[in-house]
Amino acid sequence: MKTNAIVDWDVHIVGGIAEAMIKHQHIEPAWDLAPTLTIYLSERIELSEIEIPENLKLLQLNDRREKYRQASRTEDAVLKKAVLYKWAELERSIHRDPEAAAEFVEQLHEIDLFIHKHREIRSE
Repeated sequence: MKTNAIVDWDVHIVGGIAEAMIKHQHIEPAWDLAPTLTIYLSERIELSEIEIPENLKLLQLNDRREKYRQASRTEDAVLKKAVLYKWAELERSIHRDPEAAAEFVEQLHEIDLFIHKHREIRSE
């Protein structure tokens, strides 16, 4: 039986054979080897209610784009292919229909304010 579930988060951990292949091919810049928790904003999540632990590194969409942009400047064909694949995968995951685009931009702005607030608190 197949069921569909809506989730607002994703945990990604690279290890084992996948991690060994990434390291063997020297394509680490295309991957997040640290455990990664992605939270997707939706109407079911109140940004103001999210509590972020002190030791958690916060990244935004543009941080990931910049990582891929920098890594894609390589002369290594294998790394470039892996980076462009991961970058395209990221972009496909966020495309929205035109009606939702304005709401999406507003959510990105709210996330940006939220992260800057937490970075300021941590630096005090």
